[in-house]
Amino acid sequence: ARISYLREIHGEYKGAIEAMDMAVTAGMPGYEQTAWCRLTLGKLHENYGDLEQAKMQYQILLSERPEYPFAYAGLSRVEMKNGNLNKSMELLDKAISLIPEVGFYMQKAELHAAMGDQDKANALYPEILAMMKEDSDAGHNMDLEVGLVHLDLGNKADKALEYIEKAAKGREANIEINAAYAATYLEMGDLANAEAHINKAMATNTRNTEYLGVAG
Repeated sequence: ARISYLREIHGEYKGAIEAMDMAVTAGMPGYEQTAWCRLTLGKLHENYGDLEQAKMQYQILLSERPEYPFAYAGLSRVEMKNGNLNKSMELLDKAISLIPEVGFYMQKAELHAAMGDQDKANALYPEILAMMKEDSDAGHNMDLEVGLVHLDLGNKADKALEYIEKAAKGREANIEINAAYAATYLEMGDLANAEAHINKAMATNTRNTEYLGVAG
């Protein structure tokens, strides 16, 4: 799994998939560790455009570990990307009924927006921030995640920048943080800073599709 991470960061996504598949094969079916690896394998396929293979991995995951909420959320993303929005919402609601994971609510806001119901998407914004505050109060550093919520859901680039700056302290070369900076500066129309940060984010030749989108 660690080899897979390194390969993906350096743009070797096919090799990343190969290594994560080996991690899955090495694990005992149904164990939490194996389920997590298969989930990550599905996400790799999903992120690099093979939705059919991603769907298969999430379905296998549910057969090996029934009622695994993250597998339902994965299937929901696949259905959303395939344009099956009602089916996507049905699967996502199933995931949320099993565990109130903040990422599921972020996904739901995105899905509401895709369905043309921006009011419902906006209504989830304060709820998501409240959930993240609970995580922060429990000792987790959520500055980057909060910043991205302000950017993506709140359309508040200035507020996003405030939190990203907090997250960046001591981690100025971090790829994710620089990508967040770039997306925020792009939203603000500051193209010089956006370019400087996306270049840092892509210094390892990552083929992350979101980063490529910002770079484009």
